[in-house]
Amino acid sequence: MRDWRRALYTHPFWLIAGLFMAGLMLMALGGMYAEEKERRSFVAYSERLMQTFVERQQRELEKLARDYAIWDLFAEHAHGEYHDAEWLKKNVTESVYRNFDVADVLVLTVSLKPVFYLHQGKEARVTGLADWNGEFATALTRGIAKQPGLGSLSGFVRKEDGGLQLLVAERIRPEHPSSRDQGGGWLVFARNIDGKWLEESSHLLSVKNLAFANERPAEGFPQFALLNLERRPFTWLAWHVDRRQAVGLSTKPLLAGVLSLFLFSLLLARAVLRMHKRQLQVQGRMLQQSETLRRLSRAPNSSAADEAHYFVEIARSVRKELGAGHVTIWRADPVAGDAGCLAVAGERENAEEILYPKDHADFLGLLQELRVLVIADTGNESRFAGMVEYWKRHQVSAALYAAVIVRGRIAGVLSVEMSGEAGGWEPDQINFVSGAADLVAVALVSVERRRAEAALYRQQYYDTLTGLPNHDRLNHLLQRHLMEPGNRLVYSLWSVGELLHVNEEFGRVGGDQLLQILACRLDACVAPHITARLAGCRFVLVLLNESPADVSQEIEKTLYRLQEPVEIDGNTVFPKLACGVSIAPQDAFTVDELLHHAECALEAARSQNESPIEFYAPEPNTVARERYRLAGAMPAALTRGEFEVFFQPVVAVADRTIVGMEALLRWHHPEKGDVPPLQFIQIAEETGQIHALGRFVLEEACRCLHGWSERFGRRLQMAVNISPLQLRDAAFLPFLENTLKAHAIAPECLEVEITESVSLQLFEEIPERLKALRDMGVQLAIDDFGTGYSSLSYLRNVPASKLKIDRSFIENVPRLRHDADLARMIISMGQILDLSVVAEGVETEAQFRFLQEHGCMLAQGYFFSKPVNVAGMNMLLERGEVLAG
Repeated sequence: MRDWRRALYTHPFWLIAGLFMAGLMLMALGGMYAEEKERRSFVAYSERLMQTFVERQQRELEKLARDYAIWDLFAEHAHGEYHDAEWLKKNVTESVYRNFDVADVLVLTVSLKPVFYLHQGKEARVTGLADWNGEFATALTRGIAKQPGLGSLSGFVRKEDGGLQLLVAERIRPEHPSSRDQGGGWLVFARNIDGKWLEESSHLLSVKNLAFANERPAEGFPQFALLNLERRPFTWLAWHVDRRQAVGLSTKPLLAGVLSLFLFSLLLARAVLRMHKRQLQVQGRMLQQSETLRRLSRAPNSSAADEAHYFVEIARSVRKELGAGHVTIWRADPVAGDAGCLAVAGERENAEEILYPKDHADFLGLLQELRVLVIADTGNESRFAGMVEYWKRHQVSAALYAAVIVRGRIAGVLSVEMSGEAGGWEPDQINFVSGAADLVAVALVSVERRRAEAALYRQQYYDTLTGLPNHDRLNHLLQRHLMEPGNRLVYSLWSVGELLHVNEEFGRVGGDQLLQILACRLDACVAPHITARLAGCRFVLVLLNESPADVSQEIEKTLYRLQEPVEIDGNTVFPKLACGVSIAPQDAFTVDELLHHAECALEAARSQNESPIEFYAPEPNTVARERYRLAGAMPAALTRGEFEVFFQPVVAVADRTIVGMEALLRWHHPEKGDVPPLQFIQIAEETGQIHALGRFVLEEACRCLHGWSERFGRRLQMAVNISPLQLRDAAFLPFLENTLKAHAIAPECLEVEITESVSLQLFEEIPERLKALRDMGVQLAIDDFGTGYSSLSYLRNVPASKLKIDRSFIENVPRLRHDADLARMIISMGQILDLSVVAEGVETEAQFRFLQEHGCMLAQGYFFSKPVNVAGMNMLLERGEVLAG
């Protein structure tokens, strides 16, 4: 014993070795404890990340359902028992099922009765809500019972086949106070939570073995409870955390250090501490990044100003989180070759450079394929020649580019650029930039939807030529003002007397220019007012709460401003206007009465020639008298030959040869001169004399067509405008057939023209008449195409053979890109549906060249010839070719 103690004190090696071993064991135990602590910390982080991911999906689905539930058009078409299933199926399938992966869409009435069900993008039937999902039916019923004003309900439910769904129910209600209340029902969106969802979630969150657990997993293992509609857990998500991912370093080198040198152990411990510190930094950075993305996802962007600020906020947040030198959000359209800068933050805020798709097709193509391009060192990157020059010019050392994908196609780029010494990019930074790019994509989709809705609203309620409110918008505004007690409205109706002369002298473009100038002058009225354009040459100015003493003075000032000279194509035009005024509540209590009385006063002002301004007076109803005079004079005028048929040639665009003509009726009144067709056609329709006029035009057109075909030996086509009243007359089709036989006209040489809006109405009312025309062989043309609301399904069903592009779409081509795109679209639509396309109102060489370039087959307008009488048409046919210009 003494020898052992002596040896121990004499040779302290064993003591040192023992202490060393004990220290290493303590270090090993400490390392194992640290490992377990880090594992638990990562598990907690993983659970927070899963919670953020699931809650974000739930919020996105709630926002999507809420946007549709408060959409006026959706509320109107989803209205209870009278819902529009075809509209719902078309719009919901395109925007919800295909773009946002919503498996089931259900529309319920107030009594929770299903009226529309869309499953996997296809309409299906369901007898009752409990049959579709009893758990949801019970929860919704209880929620409404507890809280009658319940507006929404969301959570996870189990389907009848045992699968899971994320389900959101929103009460349908209109967004605008002015909209008719279509609400009260429920809109239900359901997204499948299945194996595909688990796989995609595992990939996005970088976890393994993600699965459902009916019972809560043991403490310490990563898990997340899915809440049902009553906010109670009913199943769990469980997954596996890789030990190396959780800790970042295996403890095997630490355990092996027991047999290594003490110095190596110290160095290893130092490395572990550094890695641990680095991992804590990464975790803190990821939490900060997640919080930033959560904050940006909640930021509002409901207006144009909000949109611009939102994109700038994203750029600044990304730059702040990554410490980048320059961050840019680009909008790019590789198909159209268009590009633009949405937001910029950093060192070059006032010197951004646009990367046009045509110059960087290889870069954008690879970016769309990979979604993220990581450039650790631009000096070693040689794949993109154009980008290399850009990097050198702006001294970019490292860059990170994330694609903004909308509907599977690249719509923009989120660019993060570093200056100075090049460095690598961490995975959390790449994921953060990708998340920010997704937020940009969501915002772009929202911006696109709002702009489309705004354009549709403006198209429906505003005049396209002048930008003033149209008749529908005016009625809405007036009804609102008339409902307010104490309001006084001065309704003045203005008519431009020189418009027909200007159209004949300078063409339709000159007439439109005059209308636009007058609209600007009218809208410049200093008093509180409402302006609108009704149709043709008529405008409305409504003065709000104007004192009675100032009404006449204000109307006279307006007349003085409107009659100031106008320069058109270097010529001075002096507009002549007439005005009829009616006042509410003095003359009328409703909008219709206001308009009617103003019409009477206007006709009085135009007929008396004493004063261009006439206030409504109920005693002498001059308007009615004038209409009665014209209506009574029509039969005798037809007998005396005052009516004459004029013809305007239809020209083949390819060689400018005349292939047909359109018959147009004119009335040469012995006292009033030429009566405008719009005036006497309307009176003829109201009095039933349109049938006699229509028979006269058909007889004259067929007689002339037979003579020209015999004389010139050419097959020509005659177009005749038909009133809907004629088509509704049972005697019309037999008369048409007899007339063709009497003049030996082949049915296919006659073309019946009806306007787009009338064709829609007639196809719903009397489809057999239109089909009978087709069976007879007579061609059917849709006139003024583009001014109505036709759909492709309508065009496929209606028996039309020709589309006539309305002159309003031709007058501004190719000067205005929007009108040119619309004209191009109609031409392409006609080619796809195998329909001939005629462009009306062609007045310039540029318009004609545009039609040639885009394959329009036929055209007519002042560029070729004005409407001419029979003698004039004979001269044009003898020439054989229309020499335009």
